[in-house]
Amino acid sequence: SDLIHAETIVGAVVQSSNEMVAPGVVRHAGGSRHGMILGRPAGGSDGMLDAFAALLASAGYTTRISDDIRAEIWTKTLLAASAGPVAALTGADLGRLTEDAESFALLTELMQEGVAIGRAFGLVIDEDIEARLDFFCGKAVRPSMLQDVEAGRALEVENGIFAIVRIATTLGIDAPRTHAVAALMRIKIAMAKKPA
Repeated sequence: SDLIHAETIVGAVVQSSNEMVAPGVVRHAGGSRHGMILGRPAGGSDGMLDAFAALLASAGYTTRISDDIRAEIWTKTLLAASAGPVAALTGADLGRLTEDAESFALLTELMQEGVAIGRAFGLVIDEDIEARLDFFCGKAVRPSMLQDVEAGRALEVENGIFAIVRIATTLGIDAPRTHAVAALMRIKIAMAKKPA
């Protein structure tokens, strides 16, 4: 569009655990985890982006500028699209899911499938997945999808795990665990819509 210029776009990944406790009331539940990763779609940095990062830092956010914001967004999507559905299906928070060896392995495998899918369209994810999941051990972090299930809200799956399944299918990438969890989510959603 002629109205939005590339040099004005900043991609962002928010790293903050929050919970909506009432309409218009959000509780920050993540202790000191309150940050943003920023980046230009084409990479690099500039004075305007640096100033924006400094402004957020002065407001209390931990900020980091990334040369590959697309990969950062994909990495965040992978966590949400794996941990969110598994939490929604089990009713367990991330602390419980990461303390259990089998569910930890499942989350790791789901994210590894997502990394392979991202790699197929040029995203390089070099994050240590197990270390990322280890961060949540012992922490009662409730993914937004689990919160939505508990509140009876619609689940955000079309832009998460269902989108990843569509991408994998289109690219011909084998992602059996992702397909299995998505199939279970479809059943969960269908059962929620069934009249009592």
